[in-house]
Amino acid sequence: MLLQNFVVTPAVDAKKTSLVWTIGLFYSLLAAVNISFFSVMIFENQSDLLLRNFKFQSKTLAEKLQQELSLVHLSKGEPQSYDSFERNLKFLGTNSYKVFGENGEIWISQPKQPSEENISPEILSEIKQLADSSGNFVGTPYKTDLDETNFSIRLLIPFRSVQKEPLYLLGIASLPSIRERVTHIFAQMAIAIFWGIVFHGLFGYYLYRRIFKKIGILKNTSHKMYTGDLSSRVAWNFKNQDELDDLGQTFNAMASQIDSNMERITKLNREISKELAIGKEVQQMFLPSKIALSRMERYNLSIYYRPLREVSGDLYKFYRLGSGKDSSQYFFLADASGHGVSAALVTVVLGIFTDAVSAKYESPEKTLSRLSDLIGTKLQSSFFATALLLRLYPSGTLEVCNAAHNEPMILRPSSDEIRTIPTSGPPMGTITGYSYELVRMKVAPGDKILMYTDGLVETMGADGTEFGLQRVQEYFLENKNKSCKEIVDGLSFEFEKFAARFRDDVSILAFEIPK
Repeated sequence: MLLQNFVVTPAVDAKKTSLVWTIGLFYSLLAAVNISFFSVMIFENQSDLLLRNFKFQSKTLAEKLQQELSLVHLSKGEPQSYDSFERNLKFLGTNSYKVFGENGEIWISQPKQPSEENISPEILSEIKQLADSSGNFVGTPYKTDLDETNFSIRLLIPFRSVQKEPLYLLGIASLPSIRERVTHIFAQMAIAIFWGIVFHGLFGYYLYRRIFKKIGILKNTSHKMYTGDLSSRVAWNFKNQDELDDLGQTFNAMASQIDSNMERITKLNREISKELAIGKEVQQMFLPSKIALSRMERYNLSIYYRPLREVSGDLYKFYRLGSGKDSSQYFFLADASGHGVSAALVTVVLGIFTDAVSAKYESPEKTLSRLSDLIGTKLQSSFFATALLLRLYPSGTLEVCNAAHNEPMILRPSSDEIRTIPTSGPPMGTITGYSYELVRMKVAPGDKILMYTDGLVETMGADGTEFGLQRVQEYFLENKNKSCKEIVDGLSFEFEKFAARFRDDVSILAFEIPK
């Protein structure tokens, strides 16, 4: 039927990936790189400006200190001059310092350290680098060491006391404006990073709402349609009329068309099912009735008949001609080309022809020749059929005519011998006027004869191999002492268990030569 092979299998991956998470992760990585890059650029730029400013202010502070020291009136042993000196240094940002003489004696120390009376030899060596042999300062009249990590300045500045005695100031000064600027830079960077995160987060949420949410709706709706809910439609506000809105509207139009087509197909499928059911009933009329089969009990006849669909392209018939000692029993099995309705129609026509021809011709070879001519001339298409006609006489003579059909098997249980009858001509309907050959042989009571169509031996298993003729022969021989019904039932069971998929009609007939 139309929906029988309508199967959609979705692709299955061992590792499924989410487009939203993939793009989100990639976007987050780009955002982190972007924020980090601009943060580093801002920091590097501000740091460079800050260092230049630090160096400039350090020089300015040193010059101011030198100028103030040149005006100071510091006299040893006069606390009043010390207080004025300390206030000036504190005002200029120098809170940690030492004032000492040329011999290293410390005059003033801030913070005060009572145990320390003389300056270290290392600092005294620095003093010598600032002055010449006569004690006059040469080159830069002071020395500064900049600590760019903490933005502090180490100052070594010479000056003179009221008594014109050489003195030296060793101090550590800090620049509050520089520290404030550093704090301000870090605050600006924090604000920039926070704003970058917020901006990229808002933009990502906008993308999700504008794109990925709609993609998710499309995915879920597609899955509902796959599971059978053909009424599912995507639903969002189509006010933007952008590409995604166009896609959603196109999807809904496609879904409506699929739903409409499936309704028509379903309706047509129901109609075809009804017609096929009628065709099956009609075809059954051309098969032997229960009354006709009851007359075959003496042959222990057993039949397995499995159409691929509702109707079959296989046909079997049994009829008897003559009376008394001159009577003979006919066994007829045919397989029309193709499957389904076309093959079933051929079998109906073939059944009508067989009934008409068998009443006129008793010889199997003439019967098949006449049927072949009728099929070739009456059916103006490429239809043909293989056929096997057996005629059994009461005397034990068996006549066989094979029109390209599968070879029948004749088993004699007493000798474990299986004999096959090869084909004696082409399929019926292919060559007009062809005379088939007849094979005549003797059979004995208890001999079993197996007839079948090609669907039995050509059906594929899960391993990709055919059920095959050898498998049939082996089963037939192994079960030689069983009844025909047991043989057919067992063989059909093994066949159905073996088959991975049925591709043809299958018929199996077995009967036994009566005593």
